Amino acid sequence: WTALGRRRPLITIVASGDAVVAVWRYRRARALPGGETQLAAAGQSLATATRRRDPGVQVIRTKIVSLAGTQGIELDAIERIRGALRRVRSTHLYLGHSEIVLEEYSPLDVFHAVDHSVFSPLRRSLRITGIG
Repeated sequence: WTALGRRRPLITIVASGDAVVAVWRYRRARALPGGETQLAAAGQSLATATRRRDPGVQVIRTKIVSLAGTQGIELDAIERIRGALRRVRSTHLYLGHSEIVLEEYSPLDVFHAVDHSVFSPLRRSLRITGIG
């Protein structure tokens, strides 16, 4: 895995072949979703915005998650990135005045293997510090 360049709001990006992990941090002025009802609505809004941005995207599901002690939304989709079909898992965590996004993607045919060996262990080890 190779660490690539970064520029705000990108915190870091690492890649191995066509598999990529990126972490983003967005400052939010408006209230972040909290509680089951608001998080479910945020998941629907996220799926709608994703489809609007890319009408060809296939949203597999959205679900409420708890990761690194923080609640958020996970969006699982199939989409084209630079013309190539990719399975994408995008996890949006809401903390303080920030939205932290963990984005993991790879080609469809290797997603399960990369998820099992890299993405899922990385998610379980994730710690968020220094956010206000």
